[in-house]
Amino acid sequence: MRVRGAVEAATQRRIGRRTIGRGSREPGIWSYPGLISVCVLLPVIEVGLLWGLGMTSALGIAPSVTAPAPFATFHDLRWLMVYHRSWFGLAGETIALLAFRGGLTAALVWLAWPRGAPKPPVNALVRNAALFTLASVVLMAPWVGLLFGLAVMPISWLFFAAVPPVLFVGLLIHAGAVRNGWQFPIGRTAAWIAASFLVLTLSGGALAASPSWLRLPLAAASGLFNAWAWSAIVSALALRTAPRRRLMPVVPLALVVMLVLVAAGAGFGFRANVGNASAATPAPRVPAVSGGQPVLLVSGLGGHWDGIPRRWLPGHLDVRRYSYAGEDAAGHPLPYMSSDTHLPLPDLVAKMGAQVDALHRQSGRPVAIVAESEGALVAKAYMAVTPGAPVDQLVMLSPLVQPARVYFPASGDQGWGLAGGWELREIGSVFRDVSGANVSPDMPVIRSVLNHGPAIRDLLACPLPQTRQLAMFPLADAVATPHPSKIGIPSEVIPAFHGGLLADQKVRDMVSGYLLTGEVSSGPFWPVANKVLRASAAAWQVPELPLTLNPAWNGPSGRSPTCQAMTTSLTEWLR
Repeated sequence: MRVRGAVEAATQRRIGRRTIGRGSREPGIWSYPGLISVCVLLPVIEVGLLWGLGMTSALGIAPSVTAPAPFATFHDLRWLMVYHRSWFGLAGETIALLAFRGGLTAALVWLAWPRGAPKPPVNALVRNAALFTLASVVLMAPWVGLLFGLAVMPISWLFFAAVPPVLFVGLLIHAGAVRNGWQFPIGRTAAWIAASFLVLTLSGGALAASPSWLRLPLAAASGLFNAWAWSAIVSALALRTAPRRRLMPVVPLALVVMLVLVAAGAGFGFRANVGNASAATPAPRVPAVSGGQPVLLVSGLGGHWDGIPRRWLPGHLDVRRYSYAGEDAAGHPLPYMSSDTHLPLPDLVAKMGAQVDALHRQSGRPVAIVAESEGALVAKAYMAVTPGAPVDQLVMLSPLVQPARVYFPASGDQGWGLAGGWELREIGSVFRDVSGANVSPDMPVIRSVLNHGPAIRDLLACPLPQTRQLAMFPLADAVATPHPSKIGIPSEVIPAFHGGLLADQKVRDMVSGYLLTGEVSSGPFWPVANKVLRASAAAWQVPELPLTLNPAWNGPSGRSPTCQAMTTSLTEWLR
């Protein structure tokens, strides 16, 4: 019986190849005009709509609208996560997503079915596509949630925690869009999924960085590749003989293991990379240099300080630590814990003003501020609302580029991104249980940023006429935002991850050299790499919520507020 079954299977494969071949070769992609039309037309329409609406930051997402499953589901979920305003609206949009994506997946499988091979009944295709879409929505939702969080606080570790699992899930489950069941993927179709991921990344980057006249041709080209990938995947799976034995459920087990590993790794990564700005600085307890250039050093979210002065920067610099807990009666900064970094932005700005003034009085000289991550946002907001501040230099390490690109309401309220906020709270709970890291999206400082998105989003790019500015970006943070042109101030790129740049002696030397001489250079290669990496990540971002769309936002109106409008809004809020 085994020999007979093997002979029958081989005969079926030979018949399929001979039937499909129509000569010596299988038909090329041009033999599927219907498939090409659908795969090309939808990305072109989406790019045209985004272009017309001025939502160019989301152009990189468009090619995945007809990508092989489950990347197309991932496309839909990112739009859904940002653009809903209530649970009732979310339910309706989810039903629409399942209907649209399930129907489109069934249609693409039907159009891509190999010539001469018997097609399954339409109702079977639709049922299978609907079930697959539902399963892929569930499996993709956690990673969409992390990317939603990236659009709230652009910290690159969220991107690296989300995007590799998307590829991993795609490699494991893509066969389910064509044939039902948890079948272990075959090498040929897995290679096409990997190639699709690469092409989506490249086409998204090209759309993000290309001139406007190239946008529609690029969208059409990416859609053509999607059609090619669909035809190859469906052909390979349609002609594959189904296994006779019941296989071990490798795919579900692999998905569970991946989820646990990512949750643990991301939580520990947060503690290691985001909250290490103070822990990673030099340990020797050497007093600051008296009489040197006064410098206020500001750590980032999750940092802590034991209150002991140290020699944080080399050179003739009088470096004092900014304390998130404030000062004592004598004007000395107090020790602080990581929870002190969670305070609302107005409180942190007020503390910075007091400590800058104290350092200025004690030294009798203008102060330089060196601030990292969240601290850079506090420093830039302080400088924006204090035009007469006694600060002549501002160095921002790992600054947040365009935070609050999306919105979610406070717990118990309704508003845009409601489900995104709920999912971030659940993800934060998982991270806290696994690693002990506190990454709650309801931290007062995050709520401050969310509520005042129009005044915060593009603040980094604003000039400070009386202050020399420098932004030093870790290369990894290039993936955190889709806009390569929203910097607007002098900047350098360092090959590093977000947070804790001052742990690197080379960075400390660069910062000190800049403060003392006004000169710094990281070399010509890293800025180019930063632009390429930033554009390449555009395909995997969530779309922005336009500033004019959200009535809950406090701040200047208009699609792109001016620096003056942002400063006015910040002054009204922070003072």
